[in-house]
Amino acid sequence: MKDQNKPEILIVDDSEMNLNLLDLILKENEYSTRPFLHPVQALQSALVHPPDLIILDIKMPEMDGYEVCHILKENEATKNIPVIFVSALSEIIDETRAFEEGAVDFITKPFSPVVVLARIRNHLLLHGQSSYLEHLVRERTQEIWEVKKHIIHSLGRAAELRDNETGVHIS
Repeated sequence: MKDQNKPEILIVDDSEMNLNLLDLILKENEYSTRPFLHPVQALQSALVHPPDLIILDIKMPEMDGYEVCHILKENEATKNIPVIFVSALSEIIDETRAFEEGAVDFITKPFSPVVVLARIRNHLLLHGQSSYLEHLVRERTQEIWEVKKHIIHSLGRAAELRDNETGVHIS
């Protein structure tokens, strides 16, 4: 169950050693984690209970990380979750594809815990700010619609007044 005070991070890596290391680093730094060795199970979990951020390996059995990321980005409930790839693949083509699939970052293994934590913290902060700004835009848009409806209603009432002075101005 998610601790409301801790950001929840879903970790997907088919290497138990890497998975345990990431899990330990994150838990020691006040993050709630959901580690998965199998990408299909991780994907199902993310779709049912979207986490705050996802750390994803690329080379895995059943389904690679690119496919997982692609599916997440096509789903309305998970499309805005930041995805960070952590992979032994280090070619520019691998990083490029990760970003094309919707990742926000790419970290090469072996990784530095300090770098992983800094990037997670930065992406959670950016995601939180982005979500807050989107919320403000929705609120302001709703306010504008309410004002427009009020103006239209007021103009309609004014048009219904058939006195000579108003009628002259409306015509």
